[in-house]
Amino acid sequence: MLLFFDTETTGKADFKAPFSAPHQPKLVQLGAMLCAEDGGKVAQLEFLVRPDGWEIPDEAANVHGFTTDHCLQYGFALKTVLNIFN
Repeated sequence: MLLFFDTETTGKADFKAPFSAPHQPKLVQLGAMLCAEDGGKVAQLEFLVRPDGWEIPDEAANVHGFTTDHCLQYGFALKTVLNIFN
């Protein structure tokens, strides 16, 4: 089996700062596809993450198309998204 995944975030990571620093980017979207060795799709998922006290900057929304309002309306809690992906 092969797992491919991609994310969209609120910006670029600051690799010189701790992961938990408040200015680090937040996960906005997670998509994944599980494929058989022959390349056939077995399963896929795509989730938006509901902002929890943070906003998606316009610069990021202009790149990936996901706004704060859209994710508040259609997103899921980060913990739920990560548990399903796991």
